[in-house]
Amino acid sequence: MKNINIDTWKSGMRIVVFPWIDNKNLYMHIEYYRSGARKNDPTWEKSVLINPTEKAYDALENRFDTFVNAVASMRNTGLNMVLNVE
Repeated sequence: MKNINIDTWKSGMRIVVFPWIDNKNLYMHIEYYRSGARKNDPTWEKSVLINPTEKAYDALENRFDTFVNAVASMRNTGLNMVLNVE
C-alpha cells in the first residue's frame, strides 16, 4: 500500500485520507462546514473506507475534487462499506 496522507480544505470541506488501522484500506473522512459555522461544529460528516487499488490512488491523485464530491453526495456512508474504484 502506498503511503498517502491528505489533510486539506476544499469548498468548505475538510478532507482527510490516510491508511486505515487494518493496513488493508484507506480511510476518508469529510466534514462540511456551512459558511459562518464554528470550526469544531461541522454541518455534516461522512466517512468511508477505500480499497487501495491503482485506480483509487489515481482518483485521489489526479481527480481529487471529483472523487471527494462523489463521496460527499453519497447517501449511505460508513466504515461498514468499502469503496471499489473502477
